[in-house]
Amino acid sequence: MKSPKKKTAKGELIEALKKTLYPFLEARGFNLYRDKGWSGSKDFMFLRDRLDQSDLLGLKFEKFGSAMFYLSLRTGPSRVIKDTFKKANTSEEYRIIVENMRGAVLYSSRFRFYLSGWFRPKNLLHGKQAYDKTAQRVIELFPECEAFFENKIIGPHMQSNNPTPAKVDDATLNEALKKIRP
Repeated sequence: MKSPKKKTAKGELIEALKKTLYPFLEARGFNLYRDKGWSGSKDFMFLRDRLDQSDLLGLKFEKFGSAMFYLSLRTGPSRVIKDTFKKANTSEEYRIIVENMRGAVLYSSRFRFYLSGWFRPKNLLHGKQAYDKTAQRVIELFPECEAFFENKIIGPHMQSNNPTPAKVDDATLNEALKKIRP
């Protein structure tokens, strides 16, 4: 008789996130958009639509299977955000729009050196509580995510991944947006 497969630390962390963080995000209008990264890894993307804007929140796990992740944030025109998953549209209009969108990364700590700022269970001797505390830490820092989505404010636990959007005049940007809208 086979013994049941023991969950990995990453599996335990994902379970804690599903139990705590998913309902929290759903209460704020986010829906699970995809649960696989480009390379087949377990990355989770949540999408929230607001008028003609969409907010994208991704849990990006460390690629070698460790129980650690960071949050990737992006906000922009709804159609562009959704089409970035298709990786299909390479038109000049999309290039202009994507280069002018703002993105950020949320870390668990203000101080980051290599992987030290990532969300991860701190003391595995505490068992499931360590994973639950990691999920709670995301919830504690979520007001920084909302400030970014609403006003493009980079909080103290964040780093901009597009600090200087391409300098395109408003007329060019608006013309590109008109061309991609249905």
